[in-house]
Amino acid sequence: MKKILSFLGTIILMGTSTTSLVSCQNDKNKYKYYYDEKEQPTPILTKPPKNSKWSLVNKNEYKNEFNKKINKWYVIIYFSKYKNENIFAIDKEKISFAGVTEDNYIAVGGGLYVNQVIYRWNGNNEPEKPTINKNTGEVIDWREHMGA
Repeated sequence: MKKILSFLGTIILMGTSTTSLVSCQNDKNKYKYYYDEKEQPTPILTKPPKNSKWSLVNKNEYKNEFNKKINKWYVIIYFSKYKNENIFAIDKEKISFAGVTEDNYIAVGGGLYVNQVIYRWNGNNEPEKPTINKNTGEVIDWREHMGA
């Protein structure tokens, strides 16, 4: 009887673990339920100053960038809906790896960034967050002097 219960318990555990595994497959429409691109504008791209330690990460290169696992500092500028206000926000993350969906959405630390602009800090120290225009997502102060 113990062997039968043990066998049934193993089958049940295997069944539940494969169910969660199947539900995590990479479905490009999976995030559309939560995020509608039409409602989320993209921040204005701002080129970093000449000879800056900041560089723009090309959206087509996200998978290559985050598969390198180079452990750099990044700022991610994204659209956010906060208290019924439409604003752009900025996060600073030290990223050694990020999930990249087929639609080039970035998943970092439990957050999903849609229609984002990402800049990489190429300096050795921790940078300060650049200042952005919360209505457009445009960088208005790179704070280059703070993180040098």
